[in-house]
Amino acid sequence: MKKNNNALTTKCLFAFCTITAGILSLLFMNATTSLGDETDSRWVYYATDASGGKHYYDRDRLVYNLDDPDILKNAVVKVWDKRVPSPAAQNNERELLVLNEIVCAKRMYRLLQGDAGYAQIKEPTLYNTIESGSWRDTLQGILCTKRRDK
Repeated sequence: MKKNNNALTTKCLFAFCTITAGILSLLFMNATTSLGDETDSRWVYYATDASGGKHYYDRDRLVYNLDDPDILKNAVVKVWDKRVPSPAAQNNERELLVLNEIVCAKRMYRLLQGDAGYAQIKEPTLYNTIESGSWRDTLQGILCTKRRDK
């Protein structure tokens, strides 16, 4: 009986933390967001795209929706992506900031909000397949693999 109570307590604690993180994320999403310096410690570099832009994700605002906290392959993850243009970029290129939703098991993503360069995203887009070898593929691999921090 005690083992079942410990499991229930762990699940309740995880659910509380997930809900709290979700609420905080929603509060931050509606606040004015500064792209900040690319060396800001909350932004983690993970890929360079074909045009030389560097991609970072915000480790402080990751939101996971999942049943088992130890297995991320079935998660749906909300993640802020910041793209910093290469130093050799045209003058009209600027930093971009977009909230992505990644469905790990289906290898799909959609944009939820932000500045995608070609448009201001105010409503969720349709789902798209994550292209193998792309910067989103790299991000999906980082966010959707089994946790190693045990």
